[in-house]
Order: sequence, then C-alpha cells, then structure tokens
Amino acid sequence: MNYLIESNSSGAYNARKLMNKAGMSLSLLGAVVLTLSGCATTQSLTPQQCQSNNWQEVGYADGSQGRSGAYFGHYTNSCTSIGGASPNRIQWEQGRQQGLKNYCTECL
Repeated sequence: MNYLIESNSSGAYNARKLMNKAGMSLSLLGAVVLTLSGCATTQSLTPQQCQSNNWQEVGYADGSQGRSGAYFGHYTNSCTSIGGASPNRIQWEQGRQQGLKNYCTECL
C-alpha cells in the first residue's frame, strides 16, 4: 500500500513539475509578445516634433500609461537618430509625474 502512495505522490510531483515548466514557457512567451508589441507602438519622431513637441504633455500621456522614467530614452534615441533637437527631459518628467498621479488613481 505504501508503494502505491509513493507512486502516486511521485506522479503528482512530476505533473506539477511539468505544469511549472509549461507555465514558465507561457510566461516567457507572453513577455516576448508584450516587449515586441511595445516596440511596434513606439512611433518615430520627425525633427520638427523633436524641437516643437510639448514635452510636458507627452510626459503626462506617458505617465498616465504608467511608463517609467527610462521610457524617455526612446525619445532621445529617436531624435538623435534623425538629427533632431534634444527633447526636454525636465518638462517631460514634470508631465510624467502628473500623469502617474492619474495612473495610480485608476489602479486603485
């Protein structure tokens, strides 16, 4: 009788182990899809946008979506690659902080 219990326990353990691997695979796949979709939605900027964007409004929109401060690098890279003016980090961060307040209220 003990043998059957051990055998069943071992089978349950193997099933859990297999499910954990499948769950990890699905999680990894989901992370890859989200990462790629995030890249696809990052729009390219024109030199005029780099120079004349209201960076506080852009920051507010980003904050409202819960984006981190590191997201500003997308704008810097985009503007640098096209030879546009540098985006205003201070204005963007001020707007992002306001947007994050809005984002956090929606999260509750």
